[in-house]
Amino acid sequence: VKISVNGKEMNMPQATAGLGYVKAARTGANFNTLTIDKYNDGTSWGAAYGQSFQKVTEVANASSGISISRELLKNGKPATELHVGDRVTVKITISADRDYDFVQVADKRAACMEPLNQLSGYHWGFYCAPKDNATYYYFDCLAKGKRVIETDYYIDRSGSYDTGTCTAQCAYSPEYSARTAAKNIEVK
Repeated sequence: VKISVNGKEMNMPQATAGLGYVKAARTGANFNTLTIDKYNDGTSWGAAYGQSFQKVTEVANASSGISISRELLKNGKPATELHVGDRVTVKITISADRDYDFVQVADKRAACMEPLNQLSGYHWGFYCAPKDNATYYYFDCLAKGKRVIETDYYIDRSGSYDTGTCTAQCAYSPEYSARTAAKNIEVK
């Protein structure tokens, strides 16, 4: 097999004995074209993975079959000014265009937010599992329509923080997913 990136052949390491497994990595920018030429008969298997990095605040909203939005509320209204000790509510709204089984929602929170309820357990229609940097929600069945989840947090330190993204994804059909953008919050 000859593997080329942007027309330049890659030097491949020695294949593992018996399996013929080869793994090679390239770093840098401008990988526009991957070409794989096979010169012998028989079946061959391969995979190519692309990975890139960007700031969490530059990640855009996306949806496919499921849509998701997240609001930060203080006293039932959008939080405009936050202070240490404030109790806030994260309101997640999930809309599904059809019934989905086994949907996972991951709400990555800002480092200044501490969950009021820190115990995992079942709630009305889902299982909630708060972790160190995110709160996870699991639905056995997410019915067509709109679903709202509200979770309370305390603000425990001042500073400038980025929330992570909030994602919803069908566990066995990951092409059905949604993502909200991250936001910056200031705590005084």
